[in-house]
Amino acid sequence: SHPVVIGTDGNVYQKPAYSYAALISRALRECGTGKLTLSGIYEWIKDKFPYYRTDEAAWQVHFLYSRLSSNPTT
Repeated sequence: SHPVVIGTDGNVYQKPAYSYAALISRALRECGTGKLTLSGIYEWIKDKFPYYRTDEAAWQVHFLYSRLSSNPTT
C-alpha cells in the first residue's frame, strides 16, 4: 500500500506507484518539446498527481536527493 495524505481540500490522495525517474520520463514525454526545467518538472508532477501538492518542500528535497545520489557527477 502506498502512503496517503489529506489535501487542503479534504480529499485523500494516494502516492502514485511511480519512481521519480518514471515521473521525470513521463513529464518529458508528455510536455511536447522533450525539454523542461526542474521547476517545469515539479509543476507537471503537481498538476498530474495531487498527492504531491500537499507537502511541496519535503518531496522536492527528496526528489533532488534521489536524482543526485543516483547520478553523481564526479
